[in-house]
Amino acid sequence: MKSYEILAPAGSIEQLTMAVNNGADAVYLGLDKFNARMKAPNFTEDNLAEWVDYCHLFGVKVYVAINISLKNTEFQQAVETLKVVYKANADGVILTDLALIKIASTFPKPFDVVASTQLNTHDKQGAIFLKNLGVDTVVCSRECSFDDIKSIASTGVKVETFLPG
Repeated sequence: MKSYEILAPAGSIEQLTMAVNNGADAVYLGLDKFNARMKAPNFTEDNLAEWVDYCHLFGVKVYVAINISLKNTEFQQAVETLKVVYKANADGVILTDLALIKIASTFPKPFDVVASTQLNTHDKQGAIFLKNLGVDTVVCSRECSFDDIKSIASTGVKVETFLPG
């Protein structure tokens, strides 16, 4: 059984279709707000469900990034965006805001709550903290050594890590 998943960035429809057509197991994408790749064409709340359905047709999972620091005035809109992502049948959400993590963890499963690399999780204690908040998957800090990654994985969370290309 395969113990890894190839997760490809999809900042545009073209990138998404290329990832699907070239064997990605999953894609991550952002909407037109609240994601760290605002210069990408991105997707919208209006077309998200259509592209999630497209990916699922080919057995590809979809994760939506809501991975910026939120202002107090943006928080409720981010919660509404989180609900849109869930209703669009995305497989999960990649988050940096701890309160959003707690809220997302209450959504019925299957819905993977992923702690973004921006949270800089680089040790077992951080992974335990996030797991207790309801995180299913931790994207390790890019500076993590293999031993750090093994230690984080020992907590029982799923682990993602960046591989240099």
